[in-house]
Amino acid sequence: MKRALILLTIFLCMSFTAFSQPYKNAIGIRFGSEYIALTGKHYLHKTDAIEVMVNGSHDGIGFCGLYERYIDLKDVKNLYFYYGGGGHAAFSNKEYWIGCDGVVGFDYTFEAAPINLSIDWKPAVNIVKHLGRSLFDIGLSARFSF
Repeated sequence: MKRALILLTIFLCMSFTAFSQPYKNAIGIRFGSEYIALTGKHYLHKTDAIEVMVNGSHDGIGFCGLYERYIDLKDVKNLYFYYGGGGHAAFSNKEYWIGCDGVVGFDYTFEAAPINLSIDWKPAVNIVKHLGRSLFDIGLSARFSF
């Protein structure tokens, strides 16, 4: 067991040093103005990441996938501005929705702890089944980064 922990620690340290972002993966919760979701983020390379969100309610489940581009704000270490877009699908007992999403926000990772915070604005437009829009979804995400 000790050998496995030592090997895992060495592997994680090597993966952190090989990547220029403060983290490579993160998982946590997004507290949005319209829903609460589980969120996971994975960097593809230095400036691009994908983020997936899953939210549920008493009558359905929703999924959102985003492709995000990150810009290093060099004045503050570990602070990034990001923007991007993607899509969503939601299903309930009676209806379904499919649409497009945009996102713009700020991402910060603490240097002393594996905690990542982001605040963003994520407007969405439903284009299939139930036409509509959600222009005021502002969210705060708290994630464990690794």
